[in-house]
Order: sequence, then structure tokens, then C-alpha cells
Amino acid sequence: MEKIVGTIKDIIYSSNGFSIFKVFCDDNKEVICVCNYDGFLIDDYVCAHGNFEINSKYGERFRVLSFEKRKVTNTKDIERYLSSSLFVGIGSKTAKKIIEKFGEETLNIINNDIDRLLEVEGIGKKRFIEIKNALKEGKDNKQIILDLTKLGLSLNASNKIYSIFYESSLEVIRNNPYLLIEKLDGFGFKKADLIGRKVDIPLDNFNRLSYGIMYVLKERLKFGNTFLPYDELILRCEEILCVNKDKINEVYKDIIAKGTIIEKTFGDKVCVFLTNIYMSEYEICSNLIKLYTYGKNHLDIDVKKEIEKFEKENSLKFSEDQVHALIGSIKNSVHIITGGPGTGKTTIIKFILNTLTSKGLNTIMVAPTGRAAKRMMETTGFEAKTIHRVLEISSTDDEEFMFSGKGEKNKIDCDVIIIDEASMVDVLVGSKLFSSLNIGTKVIIVGDVDQLPSVGPGNFLKDIIESDIFPVSRLKKIYRQGENSYIVLNAHKINNGEELILNKKDGDFYLLRSNNEEEICSLLKELVLYRIPKFFGYENIDVLKDIQVLSPIRKGILGVNNLNLIFQECLNPKKDDKNEINVSGVCYRVLDKVMQTKNNYELTGYCKDTGKQVKGVFNGDIGYITNINDKNIEVIYDGNRVFKYDKKYLSELEHAYAITIHKSQGSEFPVIIIPIFKFVNMLMNRNILYTGVTRAKKYVVLVGDVNSLMYMVRNTSSIVRYSSLKYLFDKFMSFVYKT
Repeated sequence: MEKIVGTIKDIIYSSNGFSIFKVFCDDNKEVICVCNYDGFLIDDYVCAHGNFEINSKYGERFRVLSFEKRKVTNTKDIERYLSSSLFVGIGSKTAKKIIEKFGEETLNIINNDIDRLLEVEGIGKKRFIEIKNALKEGKDNKQIILDLTKLGLSLNASNKIYSIFYESSLEVIRNNPYLLIEKLDGFGFKKADLIGRKVDIPLDNFNRLSYGIMYVLKERLKFGNTFLPYDELILRCEEILCVNKDKINEVYKDIIAKGTIIEKTFGDKVCVFLTNIYMSEYEICSNLIKLYTYGKNHLDIDVKKEIEKFEKENSLKFSEDQVHALIGSIKNSVHIITGGPGTGKTTIIKFILNTLTSKGLNTIMVAPTGRAAKRMMETTGFEAKTIHRVLEISSTDDEEFMFSGKGEKNKIDCDVIIIDEASMVDVLVGSKLFSSLNIGTKVIIVGDVDQLPSVGPGNFLKDIIESDIFPVSRLKKIYRQGENSYIVLNAHKINNGEELILNKKDGDFYLLRSNNEEEICSLLKELVLYRIPKFFGYENIDVLKDIQVLSPIRKGILGVNNLNLIFQECLNPKKDDKNEINVSGVCYRVLDKVMQTKNNYELTGYCKDTGKQVKGVFNGDIGYITNINDKNIEVIYDGNRVFKYDKKYLSELEHAYAITIHKSQGSEFPVIIIPIFKFVNMLMNRNILYTGVTRAKKYVVLVGDVNSLMYMVRNTSSIVRYSSLKYLFDKFMSFVYKT
């Protein structure tokens, strides 16, 4: 039997005498635990006995057989507490010396035997008197903070709460712990509700139900929904809040009256939105229809003549569907181009850029991510920016983008805007973009409607296309670069639900068969470390940069979390001369491959070649750690841009030896490796497989079960994503026709 000791940092599931929770251990490891007990709280300090086990679906977990909760005497927490502003005269160095001297007895000695502080090296009589007086003056304050920790709050959170509510802290939290959701960053409904249970807040308490309803709506945003049907919302609230629907409905009506949420009826379906999300979809419809209806539909350009000129200069011949896209993009005020890989979208964009810029039109290109924008620049030769950069969004904390520099009163200065990788655009970004365009701006939307939808809420590209309002060019003909290239061909076969062409001699699309997840894991390691480098010739491939492992999921043996641990140890093992740092249980090491997980326009770095300052790191950027010290982690991107991450921004990094297929959108890699196995049925679909396969430039290697592969190819189902754009377009156009 094994033992772990640490602090509970997240309750993943807790109900009916069973819990799954995450423990940050005293040895800096992070462990997922399962236990037949449901009374744990965030920040509980536990000593658990049990065994590690491998779950075929979720990966390694610690099965807790017995446990004990310990008092909040974690020496690291006590050290932070003593070195806070509450203890005048005790800085971080002195706090460390006190802890080294007294260990877990520190708080007891400070409260009951203060004179023993004179035993600590560096605390003389003068300093001792200063500390003693400060402790005496603030004794009540410190007691409040310690009492807050007994409610399951960390010392850090308790300090923050006291700085907000002062002497009323305990009374406020005991009456309404749900206030913490608004007052403390990262404090969600689950944490507040655990405290609520501890202070005996009734299940039908108004504040609990109010915040619970908002929690359910916001949680569903994470799955891409812009609304929930009323019946589904109430049912979900009943399950989570354990209160009958009549009580929930009373509070629901009150929230509606306040305007925080909004109710709309489409057909016979009552839909419930967060108000800002509804307004985002409304603004997309309103502004896009205005741009289409009142825009300049005709430019004085002989498109056929320009096409002939471009074909001659580039030694190519456009197909009929491409010509349709070229003419429509030049002539229409709004035009959509959709097509899979190899159908010529990039060539069409080049033509549009060449033609319109040669006529003096100010044309800009935008994409949802930094990697997508960079790829546009590389393939077209024209400058491209992220949508966020063009909108001048400067705050990385403002999830609703309320403070963008561009908007109704400060429009984007351009004649034409080309939006690439539009399947990745969510409704929050889309609404801000269209609100920032002058009437008369030509809008060209380019994307692959068969790829995964955006990580954020909405079905932006799909709903615009299916509205049947705007002209759409669908590119279907495939242009392959080589006779033996099967990547593009198989991508279209996946889309059509057809059998794939695999393992052809001198081909570029392979399947290594295995139906055992541990064996698949071993094959992935073997491919990355030996087989692919040997195939290319070791001197011709950079394993870290040229090979990318993609997985459809995060958890489990073949999820990216576990794969990143495996590949870090294989490709960048621990060495005495290699610095490393633990951040919330994750070990970062010099030479690690990492990814930026959100757009950060505030982070400042420098160009390695010129020494000039550069600003901004973007969601999806992949880099490599070059240095680690006590203060920060240094990461280099694109072999040239160097940024230093201090504690404030470290949470924006994650390992990138393996990344999710969703995170890979907008990127391309020479070699893609994808494990194929059984996981959640609704996610085992052709949409996710297609997106992963189309990230490859040279080779695709699938590793796994052929039956699971064919199931994904044939499965067209996916998780239902509620969005209202399609309904709103219908309503807008009905109004336009009536007037």
C-alpha cells in the first residue's frame, strides 16, 4: 500500500458517497484520486493510503482505501501567511527561518509561546518587540483569517477575503459564500457551494439558486452552446442543485427580470441566453446583413481579364468552381468560400489580394490565431494579423472583449477584409469584428465548414452558410501535388464516409494496427524516437519541430496530459545540469516544447536577431524553453522571438509534445501522428478525424484500432451545439422582406 500527502486543489466529481479529486502533493506531484467518500473540500489537507491503478479510459489514478484530514499546518502555507503584510517585521527570509526552527508547531508557538521567537537566528530583542506588538495589535484580524481557513479556504484566499470585507469577513461568507464568485478570480460555483454546505446554507437559498443557474449557463458555453433550451436548463439545474423545479423557476424569473439572462422563443423552442451572448449573435446578424445589403456590390474590374493574367503569370488554370469563387469575391459585398484541403483556397486568396491591391484597395487579412495568421503570410506573401490584433484587444482577462480599441465609434480602416480559418471564429469575436467594419467594406469569409467548430461559443461559419442569404462558393475539386500523395485524398474520403487508402508503398498515409492502449502508447514512442527519424534520415528531421502528436482527448492513457508526461521523459529527461521548475504540479524543464494557450498582447519580449522589442504571444504558438530561474521561464518562438514568463503568466503555458486536435486547428506540421482508440462515442466522429488529418503537410501516421478508425469515418454524429444565428437570420430577412 502507498501513501500520498497533500492539498486538494480540485473536486472533479462528488456525489452519493463517491469522489474524484485532484491532490497537489507535498513532493510537488499532482495526483488524481478516487475515493468512496464525498465530504472533501477544496484545500483540505489529506494523508491518503491506497494504490495507483491504470484506468483504460482515464489513465493513472490513485485509489484511496483510507485517509485522514489534517489541520491546515502545511509549512508552505504557514510561510506565505507569516510573510504577508499582516505580520510587520516578518519578511519571507525570516518566515523561512521560523518554519525551519519550529515546523508545523509554528502557529501554536506564535499564538501561545511568542517569546520562543528569540530562539530564531536573526531575530534580536528590538525586532522581537516590533513583531510582538504587531501581533498584539492585529490579533483579531489574524484570528478571522485563521477561522476562514477552517471553512475550507486557503490562507491566500482568506487573506484576499479579509482585504475586501475586513472584520465582516466571517459574517459575509457565512451568510453568502457565493459572493466569492464575483470577488475572487478563479473562484467558481463548485468551490462556493462546498463552503455553503459547510456553513449550512439551505439548498433552496435564493443566492445559491441564482448563482447555480448562471453556473449552468456558463458551463454550457464551454461546450460551444450560445443558449440552452429552457426545459434542458431547468433539468440540469435540478440535477446539480438538488432542488425541485418550482423553486428554481421562481429564482429564474427574478434573474430574467434583472436582465442578466434573456429568454427568446424560436418556433416552439424557448431558449435561454446569457444576455451578452445573445447580443453577440444579434450583432453578427444585424451587421453582416447591413454589410451585404448596403455594401458596394460592384467594382469596376474586368475579373475575367484579371483571371487570364494571373493564370499566365502563375502557369495554372482555374477550375469552374474556382472561377465562381474569384468572380463572386470581387463582385459581391459579402462572399463565402468553403472547401477542404487541396481545393485551392490559398491560390484564390492570392488572386484576390493581387487584384484588389493593384486597384488601390486597402485590403487586410485576418485569422483567429497567431499560427493561422503566420501561415497566411507564408503562403500568400501578404501581411496577416490576428482578429484580436486588428480589433486592438489589449486585455487578456476580459473574456467578453468589452474593451477592444475598435468598435462602433472607431471603425477598422480598410476597403476589403479577408477572414481566413473562419470555422475557428466564435460569436464573441465575430460580433466585435463585424461591428467594427464600415458599411461599404467588402467581406470575404474563407474556411473549411467540415472542420471542428470554434472552441468558443457558436457555429459561426456553418450558420452563415446555412442561412442561404449570402453567396457561397463550394470548392470540391482536389489539386494534389504528387501522384502518391494520399493525405488530401483520404481527407476527402473521410468527409464522404469512404474506405481509406492506407500503407501504400512510397505513400504518405499509414496505419499501424493495435487494439491495446498500452501498446499504442509504446508504438507512439517508438515512432517519435526511432522509426520516423530513421525513415527521414536522422540529420534531415527535427523530432521536436517536425513531428506532432495529436490526440482527440486530454485525459486517459492516450490523452494529451499523459502523453506529454511520457514524451517529456523520453525526449527531455531530467538531468542535474538542466534547470526545471514545478508550477501547480507540472514540471517545466529547459528544452521543453510548450504551447501558449491564450492570446496575450501584454507580454513583452525581444527579437533574438535584432534585439528589438516585440510584443504579444498568441493562442496556439509553439515554442521551446531556453532558460529557467527562480523568477521566470524564458521561451523562444519561431526561433527568434524570446519572452520571459513570470508567475503571473505561467498558467498560460502547457506542454506541447502532444496537443489536442482542437488546439491544432489553424496549424500545419510536416508529420502528424494520431492515436486511434475507443473513447467517448459522440467525439469519435469523422469531423475530429478529418480536422486532425488535414494538419499534415507530408505524412500522416495513425496508430491504433482499424475498427475504431472506420467507426470514426462513418460516424457523422457529434455533440449538439445550440446556436441562434440561423434563427436570427430568418427573422432579420423576414423583417427586411416585409419592409
